[in-house]
Amino acid sequence: MTENRSIWNVLLSAVALTALALSNAFGSVWASLTVGQAEWTVCNLVAALTQWALPSLVAVVGSTFLAAAHQWNLKTLWRSAIPMSVLSCVLWWLVSSAIWIQNNYPQDLDLLTFRECMACVLEEPANIAFCQMLVSFFILYPLLWRLSSDRKLMQYTLILFFIMGLVEPFLHSIPYISMVTMFASQLNWGYFRAWTFYLLLGAYVTRYELKWPTRLAIYCTGIVATGGMAALTSWQTNLPVGYVNEYIGFSSPLTGLQTIAMVVLFRKCLSSLRAPVLTKWLAGAWSLPPLVFVSSFFAERLLPSPTSGELMTAVLHAVVSVAMTLGIFYAFRQLPGFCCLVGSYPARGGKAQ
Repeated sequence: MTENRSIWNVLLSAVALTALALSNAFGSVWASLTVGQAEWTVCNLVAALTQWALPSLVAVVGSTFLAAAHQWNLKTLWRSAIPMSVLSCVLWWLVSSAIWIQNNYPQDLDLLTFRECMACVLEEPANIAFCQMLVSFFILYPLLWRLSSDRKLMQYTLILFFIMGLVEPFLHSIPYISMVTMFASQLNWGYFRAWTFYLLLGAYVTRYELKWPTRLAIYCTGIVATGGMAALTSWQTNLPVGYVNEYIGFSSPLTGLQTIAMVVLFRKCLSSLRAPVLTKWLAGAWSLPPLVFVSSFFAERLLPSPTSGELMTAVLHAVVSVAMTLGIFYAFRQLPGFCCLVGSYPARGGKAQ
């Protein structure tokens, strides 16, 4: 089942993009609020409710490319997908760096400043890191596809990575082991583990039907994880020392539980629906996190900047950001060969050569 046959992952992409824009818009307000006031509580809740957005888009990538009946044609992979994904990564890296300069160095622009901004952008998981993930995914695709073709091995990997995310923060307090975890953090091991987990999650949910007791347990744990994330976010703000942030970030197990619940919910409720026109128009929408970042920047320039207490302005920013994201994406898709620059690759299966 690929994205041009099913509507659930297309709609999940659209909802996740909206949630990502909401997270960006409310995040710009959150920093100016006082802890404990009503607006701060709303922003805290929005942050907790939207943590699943970016991981869900990664899961859609897995459902699109790893759940196909046959492996991608390797010649097409190396001649088209990998070069175009690298080109896409470089494009958004440059665009994001230019935006970073506008936000942080509006009057002082030189080569050294630009290089510093490019280095800062590489550390932003919400935009350019998604492109880096796509490049890594296509390079490692043969290995990931083999891994996803064995159900037991995929189950084992998912469980192992989830447990590692659960216990890894505790390892920081253990002598000697903490040195290993510190070294792993320098290699961005947490992101690698999280990216791989969500890619395999999308493939697993697409290929295999879960029984209703399992689905019910997943939904309940997802709700509990959302509440726990909101509580931990508040706790971290009041007590920033410790490892609480590792349980509310992209690679945290709470985010994982949220994402599993959302992916399973969309897969179960919408798997039988067919909407060819919508599917065709939004096919590849999973590739738009960098565009959300760029659109959020332009929305801030076109609309009044949200300030303390102006939550409705933040909602308007999110709506405009999503509209601009989809509009730019649609415009890109009309240009011959240019769709690859936004990461819109066809989900064609084909026997490996």
